Amino acid sequence: MKKVTILIVFAIIISITAFGAFEDVPPNGEHSDAIERLVRYGVLNGKGNNLFDPNGVITRAEMAKVSTVIAGLDSEAAANSGISLFSDMQDGYWASGFVNVAAKKQIILGYPDGSFAPEKTLTFSEATTVILRLLGYSTEELGNNWPDAYMFKAFELGLTSGINAGYYDYISRADIALITDRALLMDINRADGQSQKKLIELMNYTVSQECIILATSNESKNLLSDEVSTTTGVYKKLDDTVNNFVTRKVRLVLNNDNKVLGVIPAGPTGQHIIVQSVVGSELAYTQDGKAASIKLGDNSVVYHLGTKKTFQEVKPAMETGMTMAVYFSQSGEYDYSVIKDFEMLGPFVINSDFNGTETAIDNYPLSAEGLRVIRDGFDASLSDIKAFDVVYYNRVSNIVYVYCDKISGVYQEALPNKASVTGIVLSGVTYELETQAAARLLGEQSGAYKLNEYMTLLLGKDGKVVSVVDVNAVDYTVYGIILSAGSKISDDEKTKGATQYYINAFTVNGTEQTFITDQNYSDYRGRIIKYNFKDGLMVPQFMQTKKISGRIDVKNRTIGGQRLAKDAKLVDLVYAPAINVSGAAMAKLTDLSEIAADSLTDGDVAFVLSDSKFNEIQFIVFNNITLSRYQFGVITKKSGSETVINIKGVETSFRGKNFAPKEGQAVMASIQNNSLTELKALTQLPTKGVFEAIDVQKIRVGEESYPLSQDVSILLYNDFKYFAVPLDDMDSRDISSIQLYADRLPSDGGLVRVIVFRQ
Repeated sequence: MKKVTILIVFAIIISITAFGAFEDVPPNGEHSDAIERLVRYGVLNGKGNNLFDPNGVITRAEMAKVSTVIAGLDSEAAANSGISLFSDMQDGYWASGFVNVAAKKQIILGYPDGSFAPEKTLTFSEATTVILRLLGYSTEELGNNWPDAYMFKAFELGLTSGINAGYYDYISRADIALITDRALLMDINRADGQSQKKLIELMNYTVSQECIILATSNESKNLLSDEVSTTTGVYKKLDDTVNNFVTRKVRLVLNNDNKVLGVIPAGPTGQHIIVQSVVGSELAYTQDGKAASIKLGDNSVVYHLGTKKTFQEVKPAMETGMTMAVYFSQSGEYDYSVIKDFEMLGPFVINSDFNGTETAIDNYPLSAEGLRVIRDGFDASLSDIKAFDVVYYNRVSNIVYVYCDKISGVYQEALPNKASVTGIVLSGVTYELETQAAARLLGEQSGAYKLNEYMTLLLGKDGKVVSVVDVNAVDYTVYGIILSAGSKISDDEKTKGATQYYINAFTVNGTEQTFITDQNYSDYRGRIIKYNFKDGLMVPQFMQTKKISGRIDVKNRTIGGQRLAKDAKLVDLVYAPAINVSGAAMAKLTDLSEIAADSLTDGDVAFVLSDSKFNEIQFIVFNNITLSRYQFGVITKKSGSETVINIKGVETSFRGKNFAPKEGQAVMASIQNNSLTELKALTQLPTKGVFEAIDVQKIRVGEESYPLSQDVSILLYNDFKYFAVPLDDMDSRDISSIQLYADRLPSDGGLVRVIVFRQ
């Protein structure tokens, strides 16, 4: 591109730096994207006053300008301006140079009588013919059957796809923009056999190969303000248009200085998700507040910190609250994802509940435009931030990350010592410190917490201690469940050799803590307690059963009409042994999405704690509502007191109590300490038709779909034996018959637990 053209293009670009916007061009459409690019390339102009006039017409003179700019002939047009070659154009006519060159190059021809008719409006077929001539198509190749031959070629090339206009209708400015934009990326037709080039290259622009935009200076401080990092290298950019395509697969339009002038999307838009957890190959996430999951192969491509990696490589770095952009191919297959970088301010401890009108966090101003709040991995708002939450602020992405993990216990040890503490042991669990504020509160300074004191730790995004508060400030952290209890010989230096009583408690944060107690509580396994201390010993207060029942509304997060607090802790008491049975109780954190039942009965809930201010549920303990106590399989042998069960392809024999289910039945079995303590038959679902499809959430047999449990057991029955089959292999099997077994009917919230099929 010669100097004149560069100046023209730059002037146009400067005038539309904030394209976005012609007031009369509807945003987010194919026409608007084409108009934006062509204005950026200097091919088209607006009409002034922030208007483009998309429905207006285009004249032959205007089309002459468009075609000569595209052909890279605008400098030649400038040299041929001033004197008109046509009888109906005065010398000095604004487009004389463009018209003269377009006519000489036979792009737009004059009329036999020596006129050009510069103000004549172009029809659909006339404008399309001009574009085809720029692409190297002529009458010699297409024939004299105009306009049909030309319009058929345009349709064949995809130039006119989706445009509803007659051949002789006047073409709109929006439609000529669309046709021209499509043509710029097409190869010029070369009859001489020489190497092809794209039309846009005539303007001295080039189009890069497909790449992914990984970051600008907004996402990475390693980049200058005018740089953009891609999978094919780092480029300079002329403006911020490229910022809107970070994480997208694109092709870049580059000028002769190799700077980014425009961006052409080369793939679909992605899903922006918030990571919840990664277990094996399954990534659990939320999107717009809704929970979901996706399975990724170990070699799935994930870009992290500007580097191409595999899912297996980045799993250790993934944590709750991370934001990702996930992309799929046109066929719906996983393509790639990009983990957005963290550049945080903080941590900050919030001293009082937010009301939603805050404009700063710890004197750091918040940008109100596009501000996003993520609390414990879920979308939230400023008003959801509560006292004693730990907050980080990413000014680059304008995201506030909020963490509300708190853990209460006894301060047993300072590591390496109280004079230079970098970690502590709290009720048997070791925690690292994240801040100097925490070190001061746990060190030797005046007013610091002393050993054997009971306190509550505020944990940050990495599970490290940000600060320490009085235990009474946070109600639900003083509750737990006794998992096991007994006596032991102390190995502590101060009490070494003495007999001590202890309990292992399950906390509301999902961890286990050990407390030294005043007596033996082994008969109270599975009981819910409130922590009380006397003379450094735990004296648990046993909580009375508190019930709640009614419908579960996952979307609105209510149980029996009572709302769950944003940071409510849900615990499932999986197993509680009887007094005369050995072993420990089992409990796990859960979520409403893991509960298949549509409603709860009184027997489903062991304890519920609500706050006094809003009557929201803060802490609730279920009675094995997730059925995690059970394993699922098929009885393969029943003889006297012996019961053999095939669970996921492994047969195990049990002796003892004679349970009701018979040989060949699918069952749910509670196995504790290698003993079969409970055995129930599953419900066989009535199905019609043949196996059609399966994924991680459902299976379709005939016309019906049935919900699957996450750990569904799939067994092939062949030659009187059962063989475990991976879910991913089901679609490749030639299945002659199939039976589905659920813990209850799907209409009652049941899930398919066992699938038995034959080939």
